[in-house]
Amino acid sequence: MKKIVSACLVLLLAVGCQSATDKQYEANLQRYDAYYTAILNNDKFQGSSEYFDIFAVMNKLSDTEYRYDVIVDSPRVAMYDVEILVIENGKSLEIADEIMPCIGLFEDSDFNLVPFQINLDAGFAEGFGLNGLVENPIVNLKVMVVWKDYAKVQQKREYFDLTVQYSEQVQE
Repeated sequence: MKKIVSACLVLLLAVGCQSATDKQYEANLQRYDAYYTAILNNDKFQGSSEYFDIFAVMNKLSDTEYRYDVIVDSPRVAMYDVEILVIENGKSLEIADEIMPCIGLFEDSDFNLVPFQINLDAGFAEGFGLNGLVENPIVNLKVMVVWKDYAKVQQKREYFDLTVQYSEQVQE
């Protein structure tokens, strides 16, 4: 009888933990949807930022597959709880059949960019690279970068419109 009660207690705790995990994932998914919608509804995009460097590159993987990389690095201010979302070619949320490249939305750890501070164990990165696979050698990327200031009081949000195209490197 004691074993049955113990087994039931363990089962109840496991179900409770699963429920909390499901609720957290659902909250993260709602935030992802809100950010996605905010990017699509935005009409003022930048090409660069005064707070950090952002750029995109394209590499050819095969005749029919290319990989783009969006790089956010070289912070000029302290950026805490960084969240980044990239949308390819203006795909609507309804037709996007996969989660778009993102950082800080589904992970359990915090992502921070602070000038001259790199400590991955403590969550301080030099920069972030987000990538995705596409079939065309040119892609338009809408990017949103969100972060909090050093006191984690004010939130800053910037939107970027980056178009990147693959081009063969000519070697001499």
